[in-house]
Amino acid sequence: MSTGILSHCVSIVGYIQTKRTPHFAPANVVQFQIQRGGTMKYAMYLTTIVALLACAAKAPATDVSGDQTGTWTLAGSPYYLVGDVRVPPGQSLTIEAGLQIIALGHFKLTVEASRLTAVGTPGQPILMTAQDQDAGWRGLRLEASDDATYISYCIVEYAKGTGSYPEVRGGGIMIRNCSPTVSNCEIRFNYSGNDNYNGAGAGICTESSSALILDNFVHDNFADSGGGICTLDYGSPTIRGNVVTDNRGLIGGGVMYFGARSSPLIEDNVIMGNFAQAYGGGGINSWTGYIYYNTQATIRNNLIVQNTATNGGGLYCRYDRAIITNNIIAYNSAWIRGGGIYALNYPGQAPQVANCILLGEHCSQRDSGLPCPRYRLADFNHLQRYPGRLDRHWQHRR
Repeated sequence: MSTGILSHCVSIVGYIQTKRTPHFAPANVVQFQIQRGGTMKYAMYLTTIVALLACAAKAPATDVSGDQTGTWTLAGSPYYLVGDVRVPPGQSLTIEAGLQIIALGHFKLTVEASRLTAVGTPGQPILMTAQDQDAGWRGLRLEASDDATYISYCIVEYAKGTGSYPEVRGGGIMIRNCSPTVSNCEIRFNYSGNDNYNGAGAGICTESSSALILDNFVHDNFADSGGGICTLDYGSPTIRGNVVTDNRGLIGGGVMYFGARSSPLIEDNVIMGNFAQAYGGGGINSWTGYIYYNTQATIRNNLIVQNTATNGGGLYCRYDRAIITNNIIAYNSAWIRGGGIYALNYPGQAPQVANCILLGEHCSQRDSGLPCPRYRLADFNHLQRYPGRLDRHWQHRR
């Protein structure tokens, strides 16, 4: 088991603790004592600081829409999206650390065959948000952008993917036909869905991409499929070192959903406390279609814990020859089958499970039994099974 998981856990705990520390002390009551000649003369109790704020200089702001290039500077922050913004083909946009981008409507920032550099710092992250959190904004859309596009230390929140297919896909960050890097970001409170359940990847969605998704904190996102992260249609994205928690998937993949024709690498992540309905996969739903497209997910060195789903609380493998190695899959639960792992496959596309620890899984309705050897639906090597009811379930599809 990689030590990367433990070190990442320590770092994320420290991060959460800093987020819980207020930047300013409470100021609802301020006492002023004015002394003259060593004797108290006046004592004033103020319940607001409105007067002080009125004396402050008005903060600068910049309204933006249409094509944008060059540099958005901290001095011009906040930048208000008053319409859709595009970085046009062949151009570039740099966003400075500490800058705030606030959408005043359901607008989007699209990087079209161009380059975006949005690099904050731990102390000065870049914020991308909506003024109206209920209405949201359309998020960041990377459409055939330069692979040198780099997004780091950003907070992306309250983006909403709605409408018809395929526009509904992707909430916070949509990556299509390009392979940028997204690292050290917080992706939160985003949504992707419609009445036909076409939504995917409320936090991050990739399509025909080999993006690098590294060391992010992805939490509290909701989508029809893949609440946290979704990979679709070709490409081999790398999803490494992320903490992904409290995401929901209505159809499947509370945290991660891997669609047909994609071959993602998922390693050294903490996948915890996510939820999926319908097909299942509270932690991961892998449905890459190996038997049809010869594509498969590689899932290794992850901590997959306390996830819940209809089937496959930890992982759900459907028509998928996923390579599942060196993971801790613990204390996940399912309502019907497979507290830890649930696999539904044709012969010849068995998930490859090796060197994993399955611990304390639970299912409320059915016992799993053991894999049926004559169908050879799963290959096990050096699997450690600890006491706990229903750690896996395998079903043969003729």
